[in-house]
Amino acid sequence: MEVKDTKTTKLQQQSQQENISEEKQQPSKAGGKMQVIFGGICVGLILLLFYLMELCTGDPAMLMMPVALLNPLLLLVLVYVFTTLFNNLKGGMILTLLLMLVFTVADICAQSFRGVPLLAPDLMIAGTALSVADRFHFSPDTHLKIFMTADVLGIFLVGFFPANVKFHGKGRRNQAIIAAFLIAGCVYLFGFSGLLEQAGVTVSHFNPQKSYASNGAVLTFIRSGQMAVLQKPEGYTEEKADAILADYVDAYLQDDQTYKKPNVIVMMNEAFSDVQSVGKGFETNEEVMPFIKSLTENTVKGTAYSSVFGGYTANSEYEFLTGLSMEDLGGVAPFQFLIKKPMESLVTDLKAEGYGGLSAMHPFLRDGYQRPLAYENLGFSTYLGLEDIEDREHTLLRGYVSDASDVDELIRMYEEAKKENDGPVFLYNVTMQNHSPYDGDYADLPKDIQVSDQEVRSKVLTNYLNLIRCSDAA
Repeated sequence: MEVKDTKTTKLQQQSQQENISEEKQQPSKAGGKMQVIFGGICVGLILLLFYLMELCTGDPAMLMMPVALLNPLLLLVLVYVFTTLFNNLKGGMILTLLLMLVFTVADICAQSFRGVPLLAPDLMIAGTALSVADRFHFSPDTHLKIFMTADVLGIFLVGFFPANVKFHGKGRRNQAIIAAFLIAGCVYLFGFSGLLEQAGVTVSHFNPQKSYASNGAVLTFIRSGQMAVLQKPEGYTEEKADAILADYVDAYLQDDQTYKKPNVIVMMNEAFSDVQSVGKGFETNEEVMPFIKSLTENTVKGTAYSSVFGGYTANSEYEFLTGLSMEDLGGVAPFQFLIKKPMESLVTDLKAEGYGGLSAMHPFLRDGYQRPLAYENLGFSTYLGLEDIEDREHTLLRGYVSDASDVDELIRMYEEAKKENDGPVFLYNVTMQNHSPYDGDYADLPKDIQVSDQEVRSKVLTNYLNLIRCSDAA
């Protein structure tokens, strides 16, 4: 009799525990209402912050509907995935809001520092960008201040709201299954299906601000990553490429090879340009480039168009050293993405012609854009960065190695190369003096050049022109 009573008591206790567990899994009607309200607040916050983010990074009035609605939808998917990860809607929301804050501030910084918004391939050059970031001055505008305030207030609202959404048992498993399907669906639709391309979502590498304005920030960033994946050109075969190249090889072999081969010294001058030749031009009190413009004897001059603006210096290096265009590379940084093994280049061609030296020099942090590996694979035998020359005497201009000191180092390299080589030598140099920013008050920068036209005169332009004068004088 006592055994039976004991069994009955255990069954009753087990039943009570199951009822308590079910009560925990099934909130009260009041608690359920609060969860619904909390979910609505979370959705509303995402939509509001998306709109404020677009005010910062683009123009909501220019958004291409209905495709642009994918932006807040993707943010909500992100919330759901993070919620699944933490089994906590508050955690999912706070992490998403933090990511939105970091992304928006990073984008505005990129636009402020270089005039180009944040794109996915930029993640690969984050280290290079951070190496010069301390030289820039950043001041958030009104739109960004409003967004940052709203985002932080949203984080506090979510964190202190007297309700949360969690899943248990089957609900937790179902949530995980849905999250997995959402992730797989997004990866397929936005990574492999071509949906964005079919919908007309593209990224203009000439004017990515326009893409941000029409597509939305999130969609443009994702699309830029998708476009960075190289695609084989339609109809391409190695046989066709060899056939095209054969004509040029034949012409080269028929050329007169008896002339004396000159020494080749290449200087790619950072941000150097003749801005007075653009558009209507403008007047200055003095000639900006008197030496360069005075060169006439044994001189060939022309205009070169750069494929980069406000960043990605190494991309113009890639085009020059390989003869390949950036057009079909989707905005990636080839030095980091493509040059993983030895490849033919101007360096290897000159080496085959008997050139020695084969040295590169860039008077800044040597690891930027993974130059050591890229230069080695392009055929350079020596590469000197700032760390290799900083013990030698040199002058700084605005904190960068001056072009005058750069030229002195180049002369030293040339003299050493000629001692070691009987034949011609090839040296390659990328300067640093004229790197942005230009909006500071620089005590060591001469102010010889002044803009005569008041309507275009500015501190940035004046500083830039005087840097070009220093390069000309070097």
